[in-house]
Amino acid sequence: MWVPLNCHSVYSFMRGTAWIEDLARAALDMGCPALALTDTDGTYGAVAFQRAMQAAGIRPLFGAEVTDPATGAHAVLLAKTLAGYGEVCRVVTDRQLDKNFSLAERLQHCGDAVIILSPDLTVIDAIARARGSGSLGIEWIRWRTGTRHDIDVWEFSRRHGIPLVASNRIFFLKPEDGHTHRLVTAIRENRLLDALPPESTASPEAWFKSP
Repeated sequence: MWVPLNCHSVYSFMRGTAWIEDLARAALDMGCPALALTDTDGTYGAVAFQRAMQAAGIRPLFGAEVTDPATGAHAVLLAKTLAGYGEVCRVVTDRQLDKNFSLAERLQHCGDAVIILSPDLTVIDAIARARGSGSLGIEWIRWRTGTRHDIDVWEFSRRHGIPLVASNRIFFLKPEDGHTHRLVTAIRENRLLDALPPESTASPEAWFKSP
């Protein structure tokens, strides 16, 4: 059963373009039993998300996608419990306030009340070595992989006993909304549209897809 686990709303400021109510409606139309909100380095949309999911009869999964300012690596954090949500908030706070923030180092101190997903094998390996592989998964974003990368990921997963988690990183609701995402990214980067570096924008595939 398909549950989007990496979903960004307009609360991913100058990144996401979808209103939370529209994400809830899309999840309902597609028969998703649950939906995760994982805005970039923040949990600002949590209250609106709770209300929209409750109105739609969909289970809300609270979290955030936390980035490493030095390397660009990212990890999705999903709270399993209320205590886990508190830990997600503390990680986000550290990301905002700690000038020397290291994603891999900080996540080594998260307990099992937080599920950690990341496509970055260096981050996953560091966490697993420090605290074991419980509540840890390799985020497998299919549209950004290639044959060699797929083989590396599968071998790593099998060797370390860390499961693969299928994911589609969502930043906009429909394919045609990709232009709006590029526009707000250009504003954030203070660049012209045709001067945006590829790594600054999400893939054109980063829309809310059906199962």
